[in-house]
Amino acid sequence: MRVTVLFFARARELTGTSEAQLELEATASTDSIAQRLLHVYPALQEIMGRCDERQCLLQRCILNRDGW
Repeated sequence: MRVTVLFFARARELTGTSEAQLELEATASTDSIAQRLLHVYPALQEIMGRCDERQCLLQRCILNRDGW
C-alpha cells in the first residue's frame, strides 16, 4: 500500500521536502515505518530519538495509512 508521510518544522528541514510517498506492506508496523524513513532520510535520526516527535511522526503516517 502507498502512504503519504508529511514533514513539518525540523523534519521538513532535515528531509528537504514537505512529504514523502512510501510503499509498504499492509502489515507494516510503526517500527518498520520508522526504519524505512531513517533509511531514506538518515538525517531524521536527529529527531527520531525524541519520543514526542517520533510518536507524532509515526501517528501521522498511521493516520494516512488508515485513510484519515
